[in-house]
Amino acid sequence: MSPALLAIRKERARLLAEMIGEEMGLPPEDILGVGRDRVVIAARHRLWRMLIDSGLSLNVVAEVVNCHHTTIHYAMRKLRRADQKARLEDGNGTDANE
Repeated sequence: MSPALLAIRKERARLLAEMIGEEMGLPPEDILGVGRDRVVIAARHRLWRMLIDSGLSLNVVAEVVNCHHTTIHYAMRKLRRADQKARLEDGNGTDANE
């Protein structure tokens, strides 16, 4: 990825982190940092999901937020499983293996 494109994507991630931080009462530096507080992790996962939903690959998101792509992959898998479990408990899901 070119340095210019990386800078643009990092800026987008920073803006999203600011938005999420405002909603959750967290500074964007915490969301983009390495803290392990549950609230910070939830905000970070939300940021990653938004970046992935905007069309970025796991590898690109990892490069933008300075972590390994498998960290993001594991977090997204964990969130998908939690969503599936919640849907099944609410009676809105059909199969846990979707």
